[in-house]
Amino acid sequence: MLADFYPLADARNVQLAMTAETPCRFLGDRDAIGKLIAILLDNAIRYSGSGGAVELRVVNDGKICALEIVDDGPGIPEDAMPFIYDRFFRAAPQGVEGTGLGLAIARSTADRHGFRLMHQNRSGATGTVAHLRFDPTAVPTA
Repeated sequence: MLADFYPLADARNVQLAMTAETPCRFLGDRDAIGKLIAILLDNAIRYSGSGGAVELRVVNDGKICALEIVDDGPGIPEDAMPFIYDRFFRAAPQGVEGTGLGLAIARSTADRHGFRLMHQNRSGATGTVAHLRFDPTAVPTA
């Protein structure tokens, strides 16, 4: 999946990397989860400036299974953070294209699967971290 984003990252001069400790296993609609991760990666690449970097981290310590997508873009204004999952809400700087639907779709997909999706600004650095935590015991809803 990450390989699908190399052309966009290359066009924007953004370096992509992946760190995976141990694979995660969970139940769910493979296509919908793929779209959710694609939305998060696309946002991270688009919001990172030229020369920036995006890292996809797979975290699995036996208790917690999660994806973290870390970018070094401008971050999200703190007053906008409560609204980023609302349909049509955009906290994007000028020049970044979009409709404001991506994170709303991502949150809906995460909720249907019993996953936890949250964003936070990186502490001590510019950029954002998207956390997608999987509950391996959750059963997806229709």
